[in-house]
Amino acid sequence: MYNNEFRPNWASAPGDTIKDVLFERNISIDDFAQRMQNKVDDVNDLLQGRTAITLATARQLEKILGASVEYWMARDFQYRQDIARFNVTAEQWVDDLPIDDMIRFGWLSPIKQMQDIVSACLDYFNISTVKEWYEKYAGVLQKVPFKKSPTYEIQPAPVATWL
Repeated sequence: MYNNEFRPNWASAPGDTIKDVLFERNISIDDFAQRMQNKVDDVNDLLQGRTAITLATARQLEKILGASVEYWMARDFQYRQDIARFNVTAEQWVDDLPIDDMIRFGWLSPIKQMQDIVSACLDYFNISTVKEWYEKYAGVLQKVPFKKSPTYEIQPAPVATWL
């Protein structure tokens, strides 16, 4: 079994697509804001991904830029999912690592405090933040060829640890 799911280590706001269409059609931000019946500041928040696309906004985008309401809603949903994936807490990241095995093999010393475990794991991977780990190691499943078992689900954190 191969995991062909596309999970980039970056996120693209729907506003990126909107900006591309505006550029192609030579529509200014001011003109777009007027067509959307919004303030320029509100449109800029939409373009930067700070404002989610609502059903009403998706309907306006469909009328002004094309693409279906479903497309705009799905585009925003995917962006929000990607952002949530990147906002993993350090504790959630450690929960994905095989800490018991890392201690058993002597890669980490036994530690009780979560803060110390996080620090030791960051040192193990020679990184300074969890975000840096995702940037460096999250794509390991696609980058490194190794034998996979159809019986077990493959997770990036344990694979990166073993490699």
